[in-house]
Amino acid sequence: MTAGTLPEHTTPGAPPGETRRAHLAVRRPRLVLVVAVMLAVLGGLAAGPAFDRLAAGGFDDPGSESTRTARRISADLGVQAPDVLVLYSSDDKTVDDPGYRSAVEEVTARLRTHPEVRGVEGFFDRSAPAYVSPDKRQTYLAIRL
Repeated sequence: MTAGTLPEHTTPGAPPGETRRAHLAVRRPRLVLVVAVMLAVLGGLAAGPAFDRLAAGGFDDPGSESTRTARRISADLGVQAPDVLVLYSSDDKTVDDPGYRSAVEEVTARLRTHPEVRGVEGFFDRSAPAYVSPDKRQTYLAIRL
């Protein structure tokens, strides 16, 4: 080997161990496959007990907007436990605008025709201020399935 040349077993720019692993994979593919399968099986065996310790829920972010909204609904209206919250928002109209109101009421009426929908409640049903933002540009529907 002369100065400035690389040995045959190296690749320019490749980390030293990476070249050796690549050559091993090419020369001994069955060995690499057996080791990979063994590692997968061992990983599965090691992870098996973890499933008994995992919780199926409790993944709510206490600081998220949806969690805060759900808490506010419960505090203001009692426990409603809506399955879906639909937010309506306008940059230039308020809930007092007839166009805004008719758009929300049209969707509300369509939702109530679906048999899987147990209930739909919103500002226009109860005139409850809890369903409207302070600037009256946002309102929501609480849907129970």
